[in-house]
Amino acid sequence: MPLLLDLPPELILRCLHFLALDDIAACLRVNVLLAQTISGSLDIQYRAELELAGVEENVRVLSRLSIAERLEALRAREDRWRAITPLSRRIIPFPYSYGSFFYDLTTDYWFLAGMETADGTTASKVEYVDLLLGDYAPDWKVAYGGSADSECMNFFVSLEELDLLVIVTRHNCVDDPSALSIDAHLLSFSTGEPHPHATSPKIHITRYDSAAVVDTNPAAAGSILAVTCLDMMAPADPATNKLFVFNWQTGLPLLPPRYTTTAAVVFLTPEILITPSADHNLLEIHRFSLEDPAVPTALVEFRLPTLAYRTHVDPSRMQCRASPEPVRGVFSPAKQRGNFFSAPTNRLIILSYDTISDAHADRGWDEDSRTETHVFAIPSERLLARVRAAFDAHVESVPWREWGRACTRALDSAQTARAWVIASSGQRLVAFPPCAMGTAQPETHHIRLLDFNPRQVREARRRTGITTPESETTRVIEADADEADGADIEHANFAEKLTSDIAYVEYTSSQTFSYHNVYMSDSCILGMIYAEDSDPQTVDQLEVLLFG
Repeated sequence: MPLLLDLPPELILRCLHFLALDDIAACLRVNVLLAQTISGSLDIQYRAELELAGVEENVRVLSRLSIAERLEALRAREDRWRAITPLSRRIIPFPYSYGSFFYDLTTDYWFLAGMETADGTTASKVEYVDLLLGDYAPDWKVAYGGSADSECMNFFVSLEELDLLVIVTRHNCVDDPSALSIDAHLLSFSTGEPHPHATSPKIHITRYDSAAVVDTNPAAAGSILAVTCLDMMAPADPATNKLFVFNWQTGLPLLPPRYTTTAAVVFLTPEILITPSADHNLLEIHRFSLEDPAVPTALVEFRLPTLAYRTHVDPSRMQCRASPEPVRGVFSPAKQRGNFFSAPTNRLIILSYDTISDAHADRGWDEDSRTETHVFAIPSERLLARVRAAFDAHVESVPWREWGRACTRALDSAQTARAWVIASSGQRLVAFPPCAMGTAQPETHHIRLLDFNPRQVREARRRTGITTPESETTRVIEADADEADGADIEHANFAEKLTSDIAYVEYTSSQTFSYHNVYMSDSCILGMIYAEDSDPQTVDQLEVLLFG
């Protein structure tokens, strides 16, 4: 019987092609000839460097290039990201000088919902601009032009897989002028028409009194649409603060309306939805059965750090984000033009919220010391393993001590923006000190890129060693040492210590940048520069740092 090593090298590599990279790495220790065959394979080297970068290739764009050319393009891209040296920089002015209500960001586009008139009270349309035009002048285009009888309250885009644009609107009910109807419109971004996979182009969500001030937040993954509706005049009322979950393809509800205290929702997988609860200081995690709707939705609670005496979570400041959205592979991806995009299998979930301690007043502290802002980075693969284990064991609640250290990393909120708009892509997070609301001039700082990919951590240790001086532009932030339970002076509003098993790499730009806030997509970093309040002729601007 012939042995594996008796085969030609190309057949050996073909046999190895179906192995995971860790298994291929183990083969390097089996035999010198096998190690030489593997080490000389550009295909395996390319696969390894894709995983190191945490990206997948855009086959549609790269199919005409050889493996050697793709590898060269990937390495050049990664060099730019690690050094934070963009291919190009350009300014994009916003289309008008008055209010922009909501922003969102995808790989290729920046979206905003704004007003057509300066005295408007809600958004009237959704516009977008191409971020990858290089030196061409930006051209704002209309994704949703609004309608005469409804107002845009919020929107959500999922372009890479679903080609989906969700517009949440409100309008006066025909049968009751004193009531508002809240609806979700399901559009195809590429055509502007009703989405072809939706049975109905509109899903009715709920009704409110016309005097209510309602905040909505939609999110979608796979075939699930989640919408939170919060009554800003009565934020603690269970009757008017609800989470709604639908199968957007059929229009049917997947969950009875559920009381919620925060607008934040994020998908862990296309079937698992996370909804933070400020009231109960935890994450509610729902698992839906899409194959059999008769199977009841499973629920498990993951507790957040125990709060200190007389401390509570501010529900209006609780938010979570992740990019890209998890995928099911049901629909063909909308056309992307970038060579590479972040792998959706492991992403950072960014959770941010404020805690307020009334106990500080007893100690004579000033008003500012009562509030702490917390920003957590949560690698989705780590959390998903714990969530699945909890569902399998039919556990109802998981305390922080059983998952927090293994699955979360607390970040410095003075150096990292909270999760209002996407500032992460895959396993990378852009960090820039956030400006306080109303800051007149943008502040000048270095940009930092935090990479939580374990392969990047190992590679950075190999390149630089773990004792890299703080003055260098690359350093490894190691996992925390084991410490006894007790008070954490850096997070005095918690009764539990915030320690983490998670290490990450921090890259720091050599040059400084002047922005109010910073965001991130697969292909670029975006610096926001707000208009001057004293000059009505100025407009908000984005500076696009393109990395490819």
